[in-house]
Amino acid sequence: MKHAAWLPALVLVLAGCPKGRGSTPDRDPRAPTPRAQSSSAPDASSDAGADASAPDVTASPPDAGLPPLGAPSYFDHMTFADGTEAFYTVPLGATEPRPILVGVHGAGDRADWSCSEWHATTGGFPFVVCPRGVPAGGGFHSWGSVEQIATRADRAVARIRELFGKHVAEGPLVYGGWSQGGTLAAHVLASRPDVYAAAVLVEVGHTALSAEAVLALSKRGGVARILVACSSGPCVTFSRDIMRRSPRAGVRVDEAFAGMRGHWFDEPMFRAIDAKLPWLVEGDARWTGLGGAIEARHRAAE
Repeated sequence: MKHAAWLPALVLVLAGCPKGRGSTPDRDPRAPTPRAQSSSAPDASSDAGADASAPDVTASPPDAGLPPLGAPSYFDHMTFADGTEAFYTVPLGATEPRPILVGVHGAGDRADWSCSEWHATTGGFPFVVCPRGVPAGGGFHSWGSVEQIATRADRAVARIRELFGKHVAEGPLVYGGWSQGGTLAAHVLASRPDVYAAAVLVEVGHTALSAEAVLALSKRGGVARILVACSSGPCVTFSRDIMRRSPRAGVRVDEAFAGMRGHWFDEPMFRAIDAKLPWLVEGDARWTGLGGAIEARHRAAE
């Protein structure tokens, strides 16, 4: 199951899951267009790289002179010297530098599922980097601290820049956090000033979370815009509170609503977020082409 996390660091590790999130279809969870995928549902697939034959539906912006980005697969993982891992997806065929979204999983979750979900949500347009937390039993992972997220994301992003060079755009990242990963987001952002420019918080509010603190911490980190994506009552309550407070805080906030469906990160949620992503990255030329990539994924999924 999935959950949001704690206020103080001690509660993080102990926080429980408020609501289950349905079942996972009998399919590879790393495919680029999942339809009803729940990060918290068990799956029989392994952590190995995804099928290299998976279709790439990315719609690229105008050619910037780089050779088309190639890789054995759009999906892969990296292992570090201390045994920790991260997963990532690649915008195959890109001929210009692409930005990075860091996808942070929740509690009792999987980093490969996180990358699949964010790859689908963004139409495969950016690089998606998904650090993995600490074992939570049954092949799932959770987060033990804010610094754990921040450090593992830093290291994974640095490796992506090494691997893909000029195809990776310079500049700040977008933070995408589901459940626990979203609950801890503001503390991560504040701990890394100007590393992240925007954030998407998916299905937060199931654990006590101060809208005022989220705004203050996010602003301290240099984040100008936050998108709160909801499909349950607790999340909507938090979303309306933070939107009401945002003008005074100097951080712009909007909501993506996928219907009152429970604690889910699936195709309806992808599409709800899709409708607001152009607003989230508005004015950032690195994201030119995002809308076309999203539209292409929708066409391919229909």
